[in-house]
Amino acid sequence: MNRVLVIAAARTPVARADGQLKDLTEQELAARAMSETLRRANLGNGGQLDEIIVGVARQTSLPSNCARHAALLGGISEAVPAYTVQLQGASGLQAIINGFFAIRHGDAQMILAGGTESTSQIPVEVLNARYHFDADTAIIFDPLNNQQIYAQPPELYGRLTLADMASAVVRRYNIQEKAIHQFIKDSSEKLRKNDCAAERVPVEVKQKKTFLQVEHDETGLHDDYIAPFGDGAAMCVLADSRVISEQGGTVMAEILSVGLAAALPCDACEAAVAAAEKALNESSLSISDLDFVEIHELSAAHAIAIGERLKLSKAEKPCLNPQGGALAQGNPWGAAGAILVGKAAHRIARREARRGLIAMSAEGGQGLAMILSVWDERRD
Repeated sequence: MNRVLVIAAARTPVARADGQLKDLTEQELAARAMSETLRRANLGNGGQLDEIIVGVARQTSLPSNCARHAALLGGISEAVPAYTVQLQGASGLQAIINGFFAIRHGDAQMILAGGTESTSQIPVEVLNARYHFDADTAIIFDPLNNQQIYAQPPELYGRLTLADMASAVVRRYNIQEKAIHQFIKDSSEKLRKNDCAAERVPVEVKQKKTFLQVEHDETGLHDDYIAPFGDGAAMCVLADSRVISEQGGTVMAEILSVGLAAALPCDACEAAVAAAEKALNESSLSISDLDFVEIHELSAAHAIAIGERLKLSKAEKPCLNPQGGALAQGNPWGAAGAILVGKAAHRIARREARRGLIAMSAEGGQGLAMILSVWDERRD
């Protein structure tokens, strides 16, 4: 099987819903991240790419197939096919995993993959209005909340919001409220101390007759169990290691393995842990072999529970979420997993670590994981 490398990664700033990026669509955010990632990889208009894969959690018809729309908007060659994937809040990581499998098994040599979301622009829906629109039959449907509830059949599992799931995790793992507040505070403090501007590309937002240059994440300390909804996009270029060996180029990190799992919808933490264990087994590594672990902060309770189940201690190695996470930064659903991959790849590229694990849970009781490492070309 082929070895898969991350050769470039970039993301937009992350803003809170209805914040400084609210006037940009997910396609516009994705296009900006795409063009910058290709620039960093020295790929011009991306004509060398085999395909483009983008994760979006809330897909709509405005417009459909975000990946293709964003690629064309970003000036990428029309000859490169593109498709969009949906795995709730893990859509961006799933897009990158799809690219990993395609290259690993020889179906592609170079892929642009990532995720994007504008929770600010997710439209409110009106159900039962196609044929009869009146006050008795029409139902106003807010996807910001119902995206979570309908990730599983409510008639079988009840109406599970993220708050419901977080509360269930607190009870099951006996997580103290003091620990939750401390975790949220730590996430914000880590992000403040370890903000890495090299990961981001500035974004222009039109404001009447002028343009606002957005360069920084729209962060802020809050005391909510759930990561705040956000806007943003993150992309990376994946390549077969043989292409880099033959043609040269910069390498940020190697993807060693991935893991996919599922569990009861109310216990996505178990799915994330199972996915992490699969990725570790696939790479013949243990937790003690890692320098850091990036757990998606879907909620403080989820992150704490996953960390405890992975037996992460307070020791320096492996360190947990060294740059903070979504609780402080915001959670642009479809981009969240791709942001974690970018963080990990940049950390390894800076030689601040040799190996790291990404683990995240997704609504509906699913889990994904990925292990990245320094690339040793002597193994090729």
